[in-house]
Amino acid sequence: MIEGQEVSIAINKVVLTKGGLRGVEAGTITLETLQQLKLNWKYAPEDAGQHPDDQLYVALYVPSLAKQQLWVEVAKRTDKQAVIVLDPQVAPATLHVWAGFISHDKQQASWSVALGNLEGL
Repeated sequence: MIEGQEVSIAINKVVLTKGGLRGVEAGTITLETLQQLKLNWKYAPEDAGQHPDDQLYVALYVPSLAKQQLWVEVAKRTDKQAVIVLDPQVAPATLHVWAGFISHDKQQASWSVALGNLEGL
């Protein structure tokens, strides 16, 4: 969005990957501790467009530090949850989190999902 000379990004509309693979559904993020981010998602084996061994990726952006991180092969789709260990300098900042899946054979990806943000931890 552009307002005068200021440009801002609609974080919830950022797309990191897009493809035909089924994405993260009913995804949530919470803090287990100040340095552990927990992600949960729904897995329904009967749904098409997925494989039990698809790999979760997680992306993090910290605007105040102009820092981003990407974790790949965090968990399998069937795990339905994953814990990410955060860098200590990130813990007190606002975090924006996205996730998606990469197919078990690494041939396709899902649309990324903005899981939201955790404000001023």
